[in-house]
Amino acid sequence: MPGDRCRHPLLDAAQQDNAVALVLLTRDHRLRADAATIVAAMHDPTPAETRLALSLVAGSSVQQHASSAGIKLSTARTHLVKLRSKLGVRTQSQLVAKLLAAVPPVVL
Repeated sequence: MPGDRCRHPLLDAAQQDNAVALVLLTRDHRLRADAATIVAAMHDPTPAETRLALSLVAGSSVQQHASSAGIKLSTARTHLVKLRSKLGVRTQSQLVAKLLAAVPPVVL
């Protein structure tokens, strides 16, 4: 087919049921705003809980978030407990996975 010559190898691998991962690294603040909108739509987190969720998705630890946000570690942990409860997950890794799963897929 005429469009086949422009296909990307990742698309071919995905169609053959091979594991494929797409990592997008950007400093584009519009993507962060989109992620904030997605988080805010999920189970009505507070602004502080949303900021923590975004930090965790970006790869920060709870301790790093607390330090950069200027809050006590115990406060950040409380936000984490509330977030996990609101999203119905038991662990921090499940929380991050659920948040990442909420981000719309990139279509090539």
